[in-house]
Amino acid sequence: MVSLRTLFFSLIIIVLFSSCTHDNEGVIEYNITYDQSPDDNPLINLMPTSMDFYFKDQKILTQIQGWMGIFKSIQMSDLEDSTNVLMMKLLDKKYYYVRHLRDAPLAFETLNIKNIEYSEKDTLYKGFNCKHAKVYMNDSVATEFDLLYTDEIKIPSPNRNNPFSEIPGVLMQFRMEFKGIPLRLDFKAYRDTVFPETTFAVPSSYKKLSRKEMSDFFNELNAI
Repeated sequence: MVSLRTLFFSLIIIVLFSSCTHDNEGVIEYNITYDQSPDDNPLINLMPTSMDFYFKDQKILTQIQGWMGIFKSIQMSDLEDSTNVLMMKLLDKKYYYVRHLRDAPLAFETLNIKNIEYSEKDTLYKGFNCKHAKVYMNDSVATEFDLLYTDEIKIPSPNRNNPFSEIPGVLMQFRMEFKGIPLRLDFKAYRDTVFPETTFAVPSSYKKLSRKEMSDFFNELNAI
């Protein structure tokens, strides 16, 4: 008779080695690059170089760090209770703000997108079949850029807490802005994994803020 212990570890092995099935629990890694060089802007040396996107069932979590670990930002949302949690850390200051997913995001969480046009063109990118879209920004120079996304990684509403919420798939190549500096994010790797429950929980060391308090804190951060 197979013991529960043997069955448990067998199931873990199946999850860890079934990347071709793209299960509902895993992590996506992105590389971050900048249009400016460190010679043009010394701040680039302190900017984030990677982003991690965790998902499990109805939960997703995006994490980005910069300034050699001094700054950390986490977006975490759960479709089961329709909440979104923004966590921000600067040195020893650790705060979080909770909103309903139907509520408007904070101003600094948005991009001023005018329109998104979708294409039927398919591209094989790093092993995934991807669709194309073109994003038109509502700015003074009419910025536009191409975006890649895929539906081969099955995550419900994967862009629910980022500026590309209408994109029907996982982002593979796109652009954002951090402290007023344009950046590009490129899919690096995907792997199935198993997370402890604490991965999607707010640490006890974080203090809860109101909407206004979190906006004020970001303005303080942006002034650095």
